[in-house]
Amino acid sequence: MQIKIELKGIDKVLKGLDDIAKRQVPKAMALALNRTAQKVKDGEVEEMKRVFDKPTPYTLSSIYIKKATRDNMVAEIGVKEDAGKGTPAANFLRPEIEGGARRVKRSERALQLSRLLPQGMSIVPSKALRLNQYGNITGSRMVQILSALKTAETMSGYTANITARSKKLNKKPREYFVALPGTKKGSHLKPGVYERHGKNNWRIRPVLMFVKSPTYRPRYRFHHVGKQIAGQVWVSEFKKALNDAISWAK
Repeated sequence: MQIKIELKGIDKVLKGLDDIAKRQVPKAMALALNRTAQKVKDGEVEEMKRVFDKPTPYTLSSIYIKKATRDNMVAEIGVKEDAGKGTPAANFLRPEIEGGARRVKRSERALQLSRLLPQGMSIVPSKALRLNQYGNITGSRMVQILSALKTAETMSGYTANITARSKKLNKKPREYFVALPGTKKGSHLKPGVYERHGKNNWRIRPVLMFVKSPTYRPRYRFHHVGKQIAGQVWVSEFKKALNDAISWAK
């Protein structure tokens, strides 16, 4: 998902300029493209704030710029496709931009591979679960849940730490189980992940609920906003960049 700003009709721009201006035009063009790209990026972030409810810093920082140069008069603005160990922003923003089914989250994939989450279903935090300031379950809590459910060997160390810490505090460790129709445990409960905890008497409360995977309609106008801002600011940005470049040459 990218927006490219490139120049056409350069000959018309050069016509009528003096020699100093003509020599500085390539520098001015690249500068104007990059300034315009920055304006587009800023506008995309503002659109996120308008469309989404409490977007995380990770989401707001997901727009990148590939700058233009004198040899390549194209500036690119896009959504990051790579995130290292995390979930690439493009995965969860693409349905918001283009519509369609949401990509499966890593936590959902872990549950599916362990045959705990049926295909075609997604997870949402229950109302009983404490969420962070952005309305999401914390990463550490999700790791705790997935580790307790033994969905990944790499998370077993986290479970051991939880158990050891609980014993030190003389508390029973929290236990999690999955409730699904047709299963022995929790068949009377709504599909989801439940927590059992308590020192003397176990108490049960929902943590993650299983719901039908959503299908989105486009609501983040990524391409529309980018093209609109670029069209509004390009002429003024080029004029300012050309004046700057000429003054630097003198």
